[in-house]
Amino acid sequence: MKNPPKLSCAKCHQSKLVTDFHEILISGELHPWCHDCLQKQLQKNLEISQRLKLAPKRPCTQCGITFSIHSFHWIKSTKTRHSYCRACHAVYMAMRYARVKGEK
Repeated sequence: MKNPPKLSCAKCHQSKLVTDFHEILISGELHPWCHDCLQKQLQKNLEISQRLKLAPKRPCTQCGITFSIHSFHWIKSTKTRHSYCRACHAVYMAMRYARVKGEK
């Protein structure tokens, strides 16, 4: 009697039957995570996205676009959030780095 083919889940590392894995429609390959692990991750992602939708929002002082407060860096020393969103802060820091580097 033949043993059914098995795969190891990349998330939980358990050996499971091939039928316990989703088929990726575009490539036809099997997803590296089993049904259970994939379902848990999708549920976790859904909970996070719902929490972010309910999170307070504020405008970026640089670009003026309103974002969730999670889009602003946390400043440990002042225990507040930065006034620039993460994207504007990255641009500001790159320009500052270039300016400081040019002064040397």
